[in-house]
Amino acid sequence: MAGRCVVVDNTNPAVEDRVALVELARAHGGRTRAVHLEVALEVCLLRNAARDERTRVPLVGVLTTQGRLVRPTTAEGFDVVEVVRPEAAR
Repeated sequence: MAGRCVVVDNTNPAVEDRVALVELARAHGGRTRAVHLEVALEVCLLRNAARDERTRVPLVGVLTTQGRLVRPTTAEGFDVVEVVRPEAAR
């Protein structure tokens, strides 16, 4: 699949959640880019509350993920780390 872009659209809050993805990309000669969305917890909770019941994340899931959250860095193997601070999230 040389020349293909692969996107992992998932919440991988901690280094140990991301290490296998970085290793897989490296094993296939890929470059890696992490995009970290920096959004206040209060905004996340409001957005989650606005979801329908089927797609709403239980509060314990949101809080557990927030508690495990470590911003990605190039030290863990990413070629580039982008931090996005959505204007509406402030």
